[in-house]
Amino acid sequence: MNGTKRSSAGIFILCMTLLLVLFPGTVSAQAAQEESGLSWVKAPGQMVLGLYDWDGDLLVYYYTGTRFGLCRMDAETREILVRLEGFKQELYLELCPDNLPKEGRIGRSDALFDTFTSPFEEDESEESGLWRFFREPSQEEEEPETLLRLYDSEKGCFQWMDEDFNLIYEYDMEETVTSRPLMDPSNQYIYYVQNSGQVIQLDWQAGKSQVMEVGGPFAAAPYLEGIYNEGTILSVSGMVRESDPDREYDNYVNYKNYIRVSDQQILKVSTIFSALYGSGSGYYTTLYGPLNQAVLGDFSDPEKRWEFIFPDYEEYDSVFAWTNARRLMTCYTDEGISASSHAVFSLYNMDTGAMEAQTRLELGSKENNLRLTVAGYLSGTQTGVFSVSTRPDRIYMWDTKASGVASDQSYKVPYMEADAADPQAFETLEETARTLEARFDVEIYLGDDCPRQLWGYKASPIYSVPKIRRALMYLETSLENYPEGFFTQLARPDGSRVRFYLVDSMSPDGEDSISSSVGLFGGSDGNYIALAVDSPRDMQTLVYHEVSHAIDYKLSGYMNQNYMDETWSDLNPPDFYYNWSYQANGADMSWDYVYSVFDQDQEIYFIDKYAKSFPTEDRARIMEYAMGMYPGSIYFSSPHVLEKLEYISRAIREGFDTQGWPKVTWWERPLAMPSDV
Repeated sequence: MNGTKRSSAGIFILCMTLLLVLFPGTVSAQAAQEESGLSWVKAPGQMVLGLYDWDGDLLVYYYTGTRFGLCRMDAETREILVRLEGFKQELYLELCPDNLPKEGRIGRSDALFDTFTSPFEEDESEESGLWRFFREPSQEEEEPETLLRLYDSEKGCFQWMDEDFNLIYEYDMEETVTSRPLMDPSNQYIYYVQNSGQVIQLDWQAGKSQVMEVGGPFAAAPYLEGIYNEGTILSVSGMVRESDPDREYDNYVNYKNYIRVSDQQILKVSTIFSALYGSGSGYYTTLYGPLNQAVLGDFSDPEKRWEFIFPDYEEYDSVFAWTNARRLMTCYTDEGISASSHAVFSLYNMDTGAMEAQTRLELGSKENNLRLTVAGYLSGTQTGVFSVSTRPDRIYMWDTKASGVASDQSYKVPYMEADAADPQAFETLEETARTLEARFDVEIYLGDDCPRQLWGYKASPIYSVPKIRRALMYLETSLENYPEGFFTQLARPDGSRVRFYLVDSMSPDGEDSISSSVGLFGGSDGNYIALAVDSPRDMQTLVYHEVSHAIDYKLSGYMNQNYMDETWSDLNPPDFYYNWSYQANGADMSWDYVYSVFDQDQEIYFIDKYAKSFPTEDRARIMEYAMGMYPGSIYFSSPHVLEKLEYISRAIREGFDTQGWPKVTWWERPLAMPSDV
């Protein structure tokens, strides 16, 4: 079971497939400043796979197109100091202290200095000649060196390298393993899974091993997720078969067990499989579900957990966290007032909850789905380094000091499970709602204050503090994109203001109701907008859609939001007729005049098939996309869709008091000339 230590200095380092190349020249930084503090360098390979802070230098892990490689780069000069290529299979990298045994070292070794006899006389000055290179360092000068530890899955061994990629030590895993083995941060224990499914803890230096009790029994060999809290907690996931007398077949459930390695006690059993990141006792994870949550905590104090409420929901899709540096970075696409979109990068402080820096990168016309693929943080110089999905051959260098954010706002709140209800916290949410009511001249109802019966739907109340909190945040963001005083003009002649009902879900309770409704405008039933906030991802575009119905109702003289005059009819294809029924629209299989990736030649008149149900849904879809998805939308390349948006915009300006409005409103951006914005 014990591995074999290879100590022959004659072994060709990392075998014939590896190539060690030094690049003394400086790689051009391509120093085009995209935004404040942001520049980029060409990546050493076709795609960047990892970026790490190695004592102030940048360690880059990349793929060349045929092989995997490593290089160490001077973070200030952008000079590649050393490069190592030729790995056929994916590598697993970690930085660790040099506490390896002197015996058995490869290449550079302290033992070599022990056998060297100095040619200098005893009275030779210690600071003269070559003596300074061989004298014993003083106690004050001794600092633990940081080594690169990697697991080479092709060779089945752990390898330790110094900053010049010299191989210092190598340890073969003699036994076949089912998945990547893990080593704790102190280089003492290796954890791996045998073909039998048993989890083994191996003290590789002492040659001692033991079988770990990790829960189960697992139906197949488990998988080692990670080692946390300075190597004291091991995470193991696997599939467990559960018998159920009410089922004809057994049920298989995936579990993740957290085990304290000292006594093999299972600390927690979880069915949440979000990846966990951390160094030391700190950890971070993104919990994905109906409500995405960015959660951080400390293993030393399990009761204290926090989460970040990001300003944009897209940020949850691109989060990189460094618990040792107490920072995390996010990315999202911002559709601003201009016709171009930007990728927005934000840096948050885990301790204060503040956004410390933010920068923007202008996107090309085909880069609307940009996301962070890999990122790192150099804490010594406060430099963020990252690569993005549409430009994988670039490494962006972000001087966060040059693009700091002057704000004391905290985005960090105590963590609560997605459906957690808390009366005291709920009162705080009600106070937030009152503030928004006064600011926008609307009414907002939560919990039991929302009616159970709506126009064609039954509504179930929601009490989840995290979901309501998120919904209020995105509701505020949406309402801010309308001109000041806009909702005052949406009040009915009887004085009733627009009412927002935040509910859990809505179920159909009418002849033409649809089962998938997440938003509803009352129309003749009242001046209200009901929003199902169980999943807030599309909250902002949902608000834009429903407010469009309220606009239609006002423009029709508070009679019929499905108004359609001759001009509007002329904007549709000849001989076209709306379904005038949600049920009929659902049964209509025609995709005529709708954009499709399978048929891009036909003329586009409608955002989607749903837009062909009623005139008001046609307009609401256009407003939804104009306000929430422009410029990242292909639909406004259609002259027919633009003509409809122009009709809507003109009708709004004729039907509202526009005094004090901006020259270009949020929904008019697709129509604006560059000189107008």
